[in-house]
Amino acid sequence: MGQRYWDGRQWTQHVAPLGPPPVVKDDVSGVGGYVVSVLLPVIGFIVGIVWLAKGRGSQGLLCMVLSVVSFLAWSALLYGGA
Repeated sequence: MGQRYWDGRQWTQHVAPLGPPPVVKDDVSGVGGYVVSVLLPVIGFIVGIVWLAKGRGSQGLLCMVLSVVSFLAWSALLYGGA
């Protein structure tokens, strides 16, 4: 059954067909997740875990590995020179 019309007093018998369901897109795109992994490794690691849970295994694993490598690089840059 489609949407019914209101004429101001009651619902009419006229119906409009329902359209196709909306397309749901992932909140985080692939490139955005990788950029977050490099700039903010802890958040990138969490994004990788979420992707693994959603069935995006290779992307999630790559995001997590990139986060760990970035964390080590940032740690070396910030604390290794002292």
